Amino acid sequence: MKLTRNNFTRAACIAQSFPYPKFFGAQTVSLTAETVTNYSMQIPQAGYPAHDARNVSNLNFCNVSIIYTHPGQHDSINVQVWLPLEDWNQRLQGAASGGFLAGLTVAPMAGALSDGFAVVSTDAGHKVEDASTWALLSPGNVDLYALQNFASVSLNDAAIIGKSITESFYGQRPSRSYWNGCSGGGRQGLMLAQRYPDAFDGIVAAAPGINFNIALTAGMYWPILLERKGQVPSPCEIYALSLAVVAACDANDGVVDNIISDPDPGHCKFDPFSVVGQTFDCQGAKVKISQAAALGAAAGWDGVRAANGSLLYPGVNRGALLNVGLNSTCDSHTGKCEMVPFTYSTQWVQYWLEKDPNFNWTTLTMDDFYRLWRLSESIYTDMTATNDPDLSGFRASGGKMITWAGLADPAVPTNSSRNYYEMVEQLDPDVRQYYRYFQAPGVQHCGGGNGPYPGKAFESLMAWVERGEAPDVLHGVSLPDANGTVYRRPICAYPLKAHYKKKGNAALAENWECT
Repeated sequence: MKLTRNNFTRAACIAQSFPYPKFFGAQTVSLTAETVTNYSMQIPQAGYPAHDARNVSNLNFCNVSIIYTHPGQHDSINVQVWLPLEDWNQRLQGAASGGFLAGLTVAPMAGALSDGFAVVSTDAGHKVEDASTWALLSPGNVDLYALQNFASVSLNDAAIIGKSITESFYGQRPSRSYWNGCSGGGRQGLMLAQRYPDAFDGIVAAAPGINFNIALTAGMYWPILLERKGQVPSPCEIYALSLAVVAACDANDGVVDNIISDPDPGHCKFDPFSVVGQTFDCQGAKVKISQAAALGAAAGWDGVRAANGSLLYPGVNRGALLNVGLNSTCDSHTGKCEMVPFTYSTQWVQYWLEKDPNFNWTTLTMDDFYRLWRLSESIYTDMTATNDPDLSGFRASGGKMITWAGLADPAVPTNSSRNYYEMVEQLDPDVRQYYRYFQAPGVQHCGGGNGPYPGKAFESLMAWVERGEAPDVLHGVSLPDANGTVYRRPICAYPLKAHYKKKGNAALAENWECT
């Protein structure tokens, strides 16, 4: 979409041009300003969420860096605001990150800057992902203020700081402000909509880790389950099963393109136990599918179950790469395999639940897992989760939000996003007036995979916020497949799904419809 850009009379890029931002409960410690010229980088797909890959070059901007604290909490939070030296589009964009990082990731900041935005991002008080550097005050004692800053408080602080610094530089406040994030950044977007509904006018909250504390605990379930059953498959077996289900269900939509359009078990009925004993190619080697591999795949798709069999957390979809949640490593001499849990899950249990830097997850039993589940749920849900379906404040503020999730996401189960949207809709049947959810077939976590990626989703959000053009579809474009074919397909607003019209080139969007 065309953006309004002007060369404004602006302040000099020196610290004296910027009064310290003032906001309740915080105190600015220092402010520096530095001119950066001819900045260039390559941004891959998903590096700048909800945008296509791009190369940016010759960016000139003023980097304002602020350190502030919440008196009494002994924290030190760094926020950077990047201000275009020419062609500012009169808008502010909040740039997110993922995992245990809150922000200050260069790719989304540079991407937003290249589109003419003033950009704000925060480190929430820690500059590295490794939880050992910030999770604990001492063994047995969680730094709850640090977790609170990471989970929520620093996000609203950054919005206030970004608007203040932008106004000081250009002499006017941003006409619109946006948040753009995926994964952990998607969780941040939902947190802003739920707790700080006035912070941003528009939010892209893609593939959000909604139940952050529960999701990280869930990551320990499959490794413990398989280890305790004494059935640990090799990585190649799990990878082969991931491909086998795609081969089995690919043609269900009438097109063979290595994409499962509808991975729900009612439509994709592949049984992993049906291929036990069969041999598959795996990265140049022959691998025979074991009972352990089938058990792992069935558990990965089924989800986390309580001892009584009730569902606690959804599994990943058929078609998602299973090796993220069911990762293993094998001794080349003995052939014995061991599970390797998701790193974030291991650290969550180690530092926030057991609170012990020396804790070893391999000692856990299934009874221990359910104990940790209850602990994580009772202590950390209110602080970290973004599962509150009441978006009435965001609606009243006039905000608009888009969530999209890849149906082949191996890290954050797509159904967690779908379940949340349905909860919001149950509370407010008019949810589509301000919040829309999209599912992208064949797309992995925040990008990648064989499916069409919604690289114009952020533009769709802006058109909704600024022109009232609510998106019924997001326009998806895939990476080239092995034959060089690029697939273009409408990504439909849930609950609609894209169906092939049974005629014409299936690689073209016009031959698909949302029904």
